[in-house]
Amino acid sequence: MSRPGAWTTVWRNMIASLSRKPVREYVAEDQFQNKYYIIKQGKHTKARGYEPAESGPKNEPTLEWVSWLKGTRRFPPSDQELIINKQRQQLQLQRDAQIEKNSPSVNTTDPKNYKTPGESNFKTYKDMETVPGYNPNSKPKE
Repeated sequence: MSRPGAWTTVWRNMIASLSRKPVREYVAEDQFQNKYYIIKQGKHTKARGYEPAESGPKNEPTLEWVSWLKGTRRFPPSDQELIINKQRQQLQLQRDAQIEKNSPSVNTTDPKNYKTPGESNFKTYKDMETVPGYNPNSKPKE
């Protein structure tokens, strides 16, 4: 069997692009009322996107949804998974606060380690240049 010619394919694609709008297949909605969708472009290619909430503050998608939008995740996150991850995050914040509370404080203004603004950590010698070509002891030529 023969295939249609190149110009036939171009013509069909042009007519198809003018007549059809991409159909958005809505997948889910998150707790911020962002709506997530897929646009099927062929057998295997899919474009993923989201519509921000129409009312209320604009919230960025969570990390799970961002990974799904980028395509690093095959399936969209479930509500149960989002709840578990949020609980883990809150537990980690509580642990961090507890560790910060129990950790010894470090005094940054220790007088032994404090340097004045003009002081340097390196020794300087009068017979050595600190800036190439500049000698602070020589008088300027007039």
